[in-house]
Amino acid sequence: MPEIIKRLAHRSPLGLAFNGLLLALVIGLGALIAATAIRGPRSDDPLTNMELRAALISAGLTAEPLATAGLSPEQVEALVDAARAHLAPRIQPLRDAHFNVQVANRALADLQRAVRQGGVENPAGRLAQARSAITTALAARQAYWDGLFNAAVAESGQTAPTAPTVLRTIHANSGWKLPTQYLAVNREEAAWVALRDALDNIRVAEQLGTTPSEQAQQTVAQAQQASAVAQALVNLGNLPAVSQAWETATLAD
Repeated sequence: MPEIIKRLAHRSPLGLAFNGLLLALVIGLGALIAATAIRGPRSDDPLTNMELRAALISAGLTAEPLATAGLSPEQVEALVDAARAHLAPRIQPLRDAHFNVQVANRALADLQRAVRQGGVENPAGRLAQARSAITTALAARQAYWDGLFNAAVAESGQTAPTAPTVLRTIHANSGWKLPTQYLAVNREEAAWVALRDALDNIRVAEQLGTTPSEQAQQTVAQAQQASAVAQALVNLGNLPAVSQAWETATLAD
């Protein structure tokens, strides 16, 4: 803050109010600058291949779950084409939703900085509102990704009747962040935790050159005996071809 403004603010009986107003102006200006800086393509710009790829990744439709669901390269190409057709007329609303997330995040960062500097009335309430705005913006953006996922999964069911169920199961369990084949089965939370810990035990043992615990080996072996996991492991043998099809289809003109 320029020195002359500091002197005016501290000497005036309205100094605190002045500081608050100044901080509000700074936050507003920062949001305006951020809006100008991070806005992407114009509303009349068509869907780009990079936007399609990014949306598919965000929706959980990468090559690995598609291969796990047993889709062939040709079926993956059809799925990507369906995703492109779904997203093309909706890309500007998705751009706007992504932009709103960025603006909400920037507004919270600016507000947090202003709170640390002092002069913000009701900081707890203001921060809660800013975080709520981020939650709302994220939910709005997620709705577009969910719509893309549903459209693409519906396409997969045209030629691979079992694929939609597998893809939805993997999608629902993706929060556990385990190898994809294990996500093809629903489990109780305790079973998920046990499997995660067993896989960690085996991974660390491999890194250290030691033997995994017997319990960890039994837990993983039991998980692999489930028919859906066993089939997923077989399907993943086609991952290189599916990955190539995904890459080719998402870069097609």
